[in-house]
Amino acid sequence: MEPKAKLAKIIKGRTCCVISKGKSLEELEEKIELFRDKDVCWVVHNKFDYIEDLILKKIGKKADIISDCATVAKIHVYEPDFRLPSFLEFLGRGEQNLLAISKLVIEECFGTCDRLDAVEQYESRIVTIDSIFEDPNCPKEVWEPPPHSLTLLLAFLIAGQAQKIILFGIDGAKEGIEFLRENKHEILWVRAPYWKCFGWADVRREWLETNFEMLSRKEAFFPTEDKHLVGALSIIDDRADIVKKHQLHNPDSIGYIFRSELNLHSGEQLVDWKKIMTMEFFHYEKPNY
Repeated sequence: MEPKAKLAKIIKGRTCCVISKGKSLEELEEKIELFRDKDVCWVVHNKFDYIEDLILKKIGKKADIISDCATVAKIHVYEPDFRLPSFLEFLGRGEQNLLAISKLVIEECFGTCDRLDAVEQYESRIVTIDSIFEDPNCPKEVWEPPPHSLTLLLAFLIAGQAQKIILFGIDGAKEGIEFLRENKHEILWVRAPYWKCFGWADVRREWLETNFEMLSRKEAFFPTEDKHLVGALSIIDDRADIVKKHQLHNPDSIGYIFRSELNLHSGEQLVDWKKIMTMEFFHYEKPNY
C-alpha cells in the first residue's frame, strides 16, 4: 500500500488531535470527557505511553498515530531500553494504528537493535515521513533545514487528508522564556551542532530570532557542543550529562535537567516550564547531581 494510502486509511477524513507535552496539555486533561463520544484521530508526538495512561485511558482511547522522528545522543542506550520496546508494544496491539517515523529513526532504532525484521513484519502500519514528501509536487519549504519534527507532522497529517488539526501541549517554551526575562534573568542561548545541515549555526540563529526574538533583544548565542565552556550561573538542558559536566566545570552554577522524552526514565530530578514559572526558580533547592 502506498504511504499516503496507509495514512488516509487511519485518519479517515477525521479531525486529528495532536498531543505533545506543553503547558496546554493540562487543559486537555481537564476537558478530556468532552471527547469521549467524538470520533477523532488521536496523534501523539514522540513519547506516547504516559500520555495514554495520563489522559486517553480516562475515556477508553488509545493513540491512533505515533509520530517520533527525534534523534538521540546515546542511541545504544536509549533505543534498545526505551524507544524500541515502546514501538513494538504499539505495533503489537493488533489494532488499526500507524507508526510515523523517519528513515533515520528506522536506521538508529530498528537497525541498531538488529530488529529490521520488525519493520518488515509491520510494514502495513509503518510509514516514513520522508516517503510522504518524496512527491516532486511537495512544497520544498517542508524540508528547509533543519526540519522540525512538529512541522513535518502537521504537513504529514494534511497530506493524509485530515479534516481539521487541533493541537494540545504544543506550547510552553515562549511563556517560560518571557517569564525569565521579566524576572531580570540574562539569557544565553547555547545550541549544539546539527552537522547534517550545511550552515547549521546560521539556521539555528535565524530560528531563535523568529521564535524568541533573540537577536532583537541582543541576547548572546553560542553555537557549540561544549556547553560547559559557557560560564553561566545556571544551565537548563534536557541532557543530564551536559548539565553535570557544566556543574563540574562551573562549581558555583546550578544545573536543571529539563523534562523530555529522552530522560523520563532517568531517575533524575526534572523540571519543566510549569515548574519554572510557578516557583521561585533560582531559589529552588539545588539538585544533588
